[in-house]
Amino acid sequence: TATLRLTQIFMIILILTHWFSCSFHFIGDQGAEFDDTWIIVDEMQHESLGRRYLRSFYWSLYTITTIGYGSVPVISIHERLFSMLAMAVGAVICDAGLTAVLASILQNKDKQAGTNNRRIQCTKLFMATNDVDERLQSKILEYFAYADDEMRNIDETDILNDFSSSLRSEVLSHFSFDSLRDCTYFDDISD
Repeated sequence: TATLRLTQIFMIILILTHWFSCSFHFIGDQGAEFDDTWIIVDEMQHESLGRRYLRSFYWSLYTITTIGYGSVPVISIHERLFSMLAMAVGAVICDAGLTAVLASILQNKDKQAGTNNRRIQCTKLFMATNDVDERLQSKILEYFAYADDEMRNIDETDILNDFSSSLRSEVLSHFSFDSLRDCTYFDDISD
């Protein structure tokens, strides 16, 4: 889900960048008939539409993400007002939104790491106070490492509990009885 949330926020940023770049280009192109605009001052009036779009996309991306400002001139009042709108939207989406998503992801990872560490420490204390065999202690800790690293803390019991009772019975049958049916020792016994 973390990757999905990051992908969603980046897609939102790209779509907003496209919309703002098209609008910025439109404002500059319409105003060029009456006044100086970024297209005139930046000497882009004779460039292709693709190059002007790329330039306005560049302006939009660095305005929305608040990385920098100034390489594409903002000349007319309409361009300035639109730039302020783009900065405000960018502050909400990029600064606040992206920061919140990243903070949430880190918090969840830290919480899970803390839970895993607490479980291991409690288990070690339990094993030490109850004189659990060293070999068994090693197996238990290896299982926790496997559960944390390989299974990524997936709880099989929670998954099974989410199933309906009939589906849970079918899964139980699969793991219990199907393997017995395949065993040659039980060929003479019927279901």
